[in-house]
Amino acid sequence: MLDRHYLAQRLATGKGATFIWDVLTAGLLIDESVILEEVILPIDVNDIWSPSYGETLAYRGIAPDGTQKARIVTTVDQQKIHSMIDKLFREF
Repeated sequence: MLDRHYLAQRLATGKGATFIWDVLTAGLLIDESVILEEVILPIDVNDIWSPSYGETLAYRGIAPDGTQKARIVTTVDQQKIHSMIDKLFREF
């Protein structure tokens, strides 16, 4: 299954940016040690239907009213994440 994934070449070579958000989230829930760097900042999510619907803004310093603090992971252990993915796909 992993070998047939449309990003398999990038995952195998490590060339080019590859973002697999749902997999990263699952990996963080399974093993938080994959987090190398993180910050906690107030964020605001645009919930008004428009071209920027869903846009998330994080604020350093003074934030507007209504923001909520969020844990923002900025760096993960890519090798550990790739190993977790590989192990999962190889088991099935």
